[in-house]
Amino acid sequence: INENNKLNEAIHKLLCLISPYFLLKGTHKVLEFLIRHYLIFFHNSESVIGMMLPYHETNLFVRMVRVLKLSEQWKFLNICAKSGKALPRTFLAAQMNGSAYIREFVYKLVQNAVQNATSYPTLHSFYSGLLVETLSSYPITTERTSELFPYLLTGIKSSDEDYQMSTCIIIGSLLAKSTLKLNPDAYSRLVITLSDHALTHRRQHILQAILLLSQRHSDYPFPTECFIKLTSWPV
Repeated sequence: INENNKLNEAIHKLLCLISPYFLLKGTHKVLEFLIRHYLIFFHNSESVIGMMLPYHETNLFVRMVRVLKLSEQWKFLNICAKSGKALPRTFLAAQMNGSAYIREFVYKLVQNAVQNATSYPTLHSFYSGLLVETLSSYPITTERTSELFPYLLTGIKSSDEDYQMSTCIIIGSLLAKSTLKLNPDAYSRLVITLSDHALTHRRQHILQAILLLSQRHSDYPFPTECFIKLTSWPV
């Protein structure tokens, strides 16, 4: 069992590393080898899904889905396997809305990629685009906001510029659609974290996020700690 776990972990890491190159022919040869020799379509199907999910609108994604042994949580992917058509973002957003499992999978997919230094621009575009689609198309409850909140904090604190940028986009979308308000503690934590961890090339977007949050929560006192940090930014 330990040897199998080690092998599965090694395969998972390899799939994370080749994900940015999913559309290249060299990657196809690697995948063919892994399918034939290690049966990743059966034993590692969720790792394969994580590797290729940012490319859900491509024909190659459809071809890969057709060979996978899908667990119950991913049975909805059969729709593109049967139709032969790429999976539209609107359909994936509907699955995100209806499944806490899929939401957490997407949140952690990006978080883990950043932590392991295997993130890439297509992944962040997928993440922000899918979250914006979901937030703009479906009701946002307090519970859903609470579920997302820890990942927003992680994205803001990240030294990965693309992750911080996509998080700001998601915050903007959340505030644009939803009339929900954070509780005072959550609001304070969020704006302070934004001001504390703003990367140099993302300060404009961070400031916009702080302004949107403050406008929505205008009846809350603006945190002194955040004000001091903002005034220390170079002009």
